[in-house]
Amino acid sequence: MTDTTSRTTWLPDWPPEVPIAAPPCVAERLLVRHGLPMRREGKHQDSGETATELYRPQQHDVLVYDEDSGEIGVHTSTKGETELYLNTLGFILFNDPEHFGKGAKYNFDPLLNDGPDALACDDIEGIDRVVLVEVQKYWGGFAEREIRKADDLFAAFADRWPDRLRGGRITSVGFKVRFTNSSKDRSVTIRLPNIARYDRDDDSVLIEQWLAARGFCTPGGE
Repeated sequence: MTDTTSRTTWLPDWPPEVPIAAPPCVAERLLVRHGLPMRREGKHQDSGETATELYRPQQHDVLVYDEDSGEIGVHTSTKGETELYLNTLGFILFNDPEHFGKGAKYNFDPLLNDGPDALACDDIEGIDRVVLVEVQKYWGGFAEREIRKADDLFAAFADRWPDRLRGGRITSVGFKVRFTNSSKDRSVTIRLPNIARYDRDDDSVLIEQWLAARGFCTPGGE
C-alpha cells in the first residue's frame, strides 16, 4: 500500500488465506525465513525401532511492496503474522505502524447493479472470459450464511438475477477466469473487505486491472 491511500489486498492459495499487493509492474520483494512452533513426531528407525523426533519446521514468508500503488502484499500462514509484518514495516518505513491500512478495498456493487454486464472483459487484454461461479451471503441473526454455486450463476439465475443476488449481504464471490495464454479456467475468489485469492500469483496483475475497470475496487478505500 504509498501515500495516504494505503491498502492491503490478499492473495492466492499459497499458503491458505494469504495476502498480496495489487498489480505491480515493478515491486520490491522480501523473503523472510523463520521457524514454526516445535513439532514432535514419531519416526521409524533403520533398526526397526520406534523413536520420537522433536524439531522446528522452517517457514518462508514473502512480502511484496509496490511503490506506485503504495500497497503491500504479505504471503503468510496466519492473520497474526500478517498484522505483525504490516505494523512492523509501516513503522520502519514510514514511522507509522498503521500506515498500511486494513480497510475495505473491494465491493460487490457492480454485480448488484449491472448483473452479467459486470463480468465484461473485452477491454482487458489477456483475459478472454469471466464467469461468476459462487456467491456467499451473510444474513445476520443467528450467523446464518448462504452459499450458492453453479458452473455459471448468471446463466442459472437468468432474468431472476436481481432477486437472487439481493437480500442478505454478499461477503465473498468466486469467478472462473479464462486467460488468453491458458487453455483452462483458473479460480479467483474475492472476499470483503480486502481479500483476493488466485490460483497463481501472477494472475493478480490482470485481475486487479479487471476489478478496477468494472468498479469492484473501492476508490480510496481505507
